[in-house]
Amino acid sequence: MNSFQENSLLSILGKLTDSLILNLIFLISCIPVITIGASCTAFYYTTHKVLRHDRSYVLREYIRAWKGDFKQATICWLVFLVLGGILGADCYVMFLLFQAGHSYGSVYVFFGILLTVVILWMVYAFAYLARFQNRIKEILKNSGAMMFIHFPKTLILLLILGAAAFAIWSIPLLVFLVPVLAVWFIEVLLESVFVKYMREEDRKAEME
Repeated sequence: MNSFQENSLLSILGKLTDSLILNLIFLISCIPVITIGASCTAFYYTTHKVLRHDRSYVLREYIRAWKGDFKQATICWLVFLVLGGILGADCYVMFLLFQAGHSYGSVYVFFGILLTVVILWMVYAFAYLARFQNRIKEILKNSGAMMFIHFPKTLILLLILGAAAFAIWSIPLLVFLVPVLAVWFIEVLLESVFVKYMREEDRKAEME
């Protein structure tokens, strides 16, 4: 094996190790539940900066992003948690009524669609927060607008999330690998959206 192959193999192994470590840190930091927003934001930020662009170290950047965005990410998370909880409860109740034979129970499909929209909006919002500095109101408004403006990519995002959820549901142990794989794909997808809203100097800095 020549030096080029050795370096390539070491690079791949290093990237795999970093990915597994990041995934584990993410899962641990989500355990308190209230911290899920900050954890998702730090997860995306670290994937972008360290895994994709080989800058700095996983643990250092994750902690820095987690602490730096904690307040805003937690407030956003609580907003989405309330919305998702209400829609989820409505969907469940209507589905039970539908199963009981009540025709109006079929409205559970509508609530299910709204719940899906909230989940997609949440992914956009945490990724947006990881990449842009703004007030909470603007974070929610801009991320929601991007979700609809770039609807074809939002559909791809839905497929990624659906595939990840199905994989974990089928084989629960994949929870230690699938989330970081999903975020890899999500990062590539959403960065193609975010770059359209970056200033020219910021885009040049990213390329450098």
